[in-house]
Amino acid sequence: MLADQWSVLIELQTQGHPQLVHARVAALENIGFPEPSIQDLTETPPDVLEARTEARRLLGLLDDPTRELVCRLSPYARESSHRDQPT
Repeated sequence: MLADQWSVLIELQTQGHPQLVHARVAALENIGFPEPSIQDLTETPPDVLEARTEARRLLGLLDDPTRELVCRLSPYARESSHRDQPT
């Protein structure tokens, strides 16, 4: 069933992040939920990349105490902020 295929792919592409899921579903809705392709398994969709980039940009605009609070409250923000820090 097409819905089952897309639900698995969307979970893989977004790691279940609610905003990324929303962005992906909206993009798929705009193109009529086509049959998934091998590319859907091997590449991160542009809409997911754009949503992640925007979220990181917005986190970067916050002052340190606010950003720390957001990161403590959201495992997704925490993951993103740690990944973006230099090692």
